[in-house]
Amino acid sequence: MNTSKKTPQNSLLNKYSQSMLPSYRPVITSLPEYRPGREHKKNIKLSSNENILGPSPKAFQSFKQAASQLHIYPDNDCYQLRQKLANHFNLSPEHFIIGNGSNDIMLMSASAFLNAGDHVLIAKHTFSQYEFYTRLFAAVPQRIPMHNYAYDLDATLDAITSKTKMIFLCSPNNPTGMLIQNIRHFLERIPPSILVIVDHAYIEYAQLSFATDDTSLLVPDFPHLLVLHTFSKIYGLAALRIGYGIASPQLISILYKTKAPFNVNMPAQQAAIQALSDTAFIQQSLEINRTGKKFLLDMCHQYDIESFPSEGNFICMHTPIPADKCCAHFQTAGMMIRSLQSFGMPNYIRVTIGTETHMRIFKNIWENIFIHT
Repeated sequence: MNTSKKTPQNSLLNKYSQSMLPSYRPVITSLPEYRPGREHKKNIKLSSNENILGPSPKAFQSFKQAASQLHIYPDNDCYQLRQKLANHFNLSPEHFIIGNGSNDIMLMSASAFLNAGDHVLIAKHTFSQYEFYTRLFAAVPQRIPMHNYAYDLDATLDAITSKTKMIFLCSPNNPTGMLIQNIRHFLERIPPSILVIVDHAYIEYAQLSFATDDTSLLVPDFPHLLVLHTFSKIYGLAALRIGYGIASPQLISILYKTKAPFNVNMPAQQAAIQALSDTAFIQQSLEINRTGKKFLLDMCHQYDIESFPSEGNFICMHTPIPADKCCAHFQTAGMMIRSLQSFGMPNYIRVTIGTETHMRIFKNIWENIFIHT
């Protein structure tokens, strides 16, 4: 990691008067930059919820084979991947749109539907980019209180007004890992004029009843529902930046109006196609996740550490010292974990579940910081 001091881009904007630059929208100066989980080449990285096994072997082989075609533009419509997803979900290709990561589809959605002054409902403790895309288009984020850090759908319903245009839900939620229950009943009470976006980035890790917890199955019944998935997590393709959205064909056709041309590169498309069918890799990933999760939860029980019943590939834990300070201690000891200060949880950390060896190292560091001192 480059440890040289970097000047934040917002500081550079403020350094020069606006008259010295092309006129930009005032909201730009108030937008925060995204801060990813920190990494250090010599440290174990458990800060970004990446698949500890690396990429799907089938996807990696396909990626290498695609290298000979780098001079050719990718398929703008990602048809082969959309057909593969259609078979996977028992839907039509017209129900899918592919993005440069699922964040790309959030941007498409915001640019298609949000006007200045529209309200967007977002849980108090969740992924920062929901608010970022809201503010980017001068809409107003409305933070909804959570109940013991879990989604409160009744409070969300109560917050709806005539100005509400969009609702973001994250299930399993980042950073707590908890699933949202009974989304169907919630959707039945949402006016069709409001777009509901459900982020399922970690759903493949969840031990769930698909009949009640996988919102993708509800798409045919709710034309105002958009469900987001990613290949960055269980499939191990974070570096390729590829994700997808599932919605009614009518909604997908609107999103296509805001999609950049050739937004998904060809190696990523080919790797994703193969990753979907790499069932052995998926099962191995799930098994390592189950084993590592049990180890961490047993540790939390042993030392009476508050944690949450995560359905993702990470655990959210309380720390007896400020999270930033806790993460600094771990970094010094050779491991990167995520402070949840930016999530409004200043005494919580998020730890990506790794191998049994990684989890034992994490426990040893924790004990050296908090138990043996």
